[in-house]
Amino acid sequence: MKLSNFKKVAFAAAFAVTASTGAVAQIDLDDDAETGVLFADEAKGTVDGNGRYPLAANAVLNITGEALVGTPINSEAFIRYELTNAVFDGVPTISQATRNATDAGAGVAITSAAGTAAILGGGASQDAFVAYKLTTGAAQQIKVDSVATVTIVTGLDVSPDGAATVTYSVHNNAGEAVSGANPISSSTAPYVNITAAYTNGMAACDAVSTVASGFTTFAARAAAGTCPIEAADGNILVIGSYTAATTAPAGHVAADGQAAVLADITAATQVITLTGDVTNGVFSANTVNTCAGGSTIAMTKNADNTAASTAATANTAVNLFFCLDASGLAAGETIKKGDYNIQAMTDQSAAVAIGSITYDTTTVEAPYITTYEGYNQRIFIDNRGATGAYYSTTFTTEDGVTAAAGASATGTVPANTIAVVRVADLVTFTGGTRGAATMEIEATDGNIWVTTQIVDLGTGMTDTLVLN
Repeated sequence: MKLSNFKKVAFAAAFAVTASTGAVAQIDLDDDAETGVLFADEAKGTVDGNGRYPLAANAVLNITGEALVGTPINSEAFIRYELTNAVFDGVPTISQATRNATDAGAGVAITSAAGTAAILGGGASQDAFVAYKLTTGAAQQIKVDSVATVTIVTGLDVSPDGAATVTYSVHNNAGEAVSGANPISSSTAPYVNITAAYTNGMAACDAVSTVASGFTTFAARAAAGTCPIEAADGNILVIGSYTAATTAPAGHVAADGQAAVLADITAATQVITLTGDVTNGVFSANTVNTCAGGSTIAMTKNADNTAASTAATANTAVNLFFCLDASGLAAGETIKKGDYNIQAMTDQSAAVAIGSITYDTTTVEAPYITTYEGYNQRIFIDNRGATGAYYSTTFTTEDGVTAAAGASATGTVPANTIAVVRVADLVTFTGGTRGAATMEIEATDGNIWVTTQIVDLGTGMTDTLVLN
């Protein structure tokens, strides 16, 4: 390599990209771990006349880095910065640090302001590159650790077609720097990437309703994350929580170039909808995890009890806890088991799981039971455990058919015993003779075997099905 070329290479790493933390940290071409600036998709605004998203200048967009190689003294260097999927929105400036001729201390910086860094081409609004000529003085040299910083004065316009990158290259002459031809050396780094900043901010608080209480209270629960401790046999429960701070995590910028905050990416007041079986109990949101203090936000159930929504917009800039109060259950009502979701803010499409309610039982589904007089159906419950197992039964029916629990709908199967339950004693149907049953048995699944058998009284034919 000729000495003149060797000198010019010294300028190559003078460009480094701002980090993606939203703090004053610049894109660093020297950093293999550089990830670039994260431009919040929700806060990118609208496209300009060229189909790009304007991103205002901020220190995180500035490009910094050390020289690649060389020690030019009283010479010129020709360098180029080229963007992909982005263009400059105004003229950038550069400042190249130097050392004095004897390397005994800092030299005089080469800058756009001083005229020692001159734009050869590009750099204007809507240009995707800028080429500079850097002129050192007789008493200046650029060492490999001499840092240059390109300052984005106005901003960038970012294409939605893909992640933007920046390439720094060193050239032999002004013409090649302007055209990008024959680079002596080059370095590329991530620059700007449009990505979603929103995260759901939800945490699930799973709970267990106890068969011993007839599924009217919850078992004790240890604290986990944002889920509070629940006292044994409590009937007021947090089934999920929302943390405002995690909804807009640090690391993204908005169109104004500043760190994206919650208000940039989602509406601060919204109607919140909880989905799941909300038939029994009172659902609400609260600003504290006791569900009794703070500000309570009432939730109204829909007609088919599959969802409950805040009656008015809730303040999503604060932490919220979603509560179920089962203290006022009417006789015969139980806490419903199942999964619950939050429609994760009205301007976000996906529903987010926030918690589930289960029973401390083995659940056995009998998809078909009948009290038809021509059949005799029995359910055999084999308890192979060392202790008695209490069970209870709920029913589902077709339209127009109602089910009333019979004397055998609840009971206890002694240890190491098979209990035989006639469906005629299990339920009484009105308006029909068939339905389905769900049995909750207070025992581990491995200790419970359940079989159903239907006998046709006219023919003697049997139909036997293993349920568990």
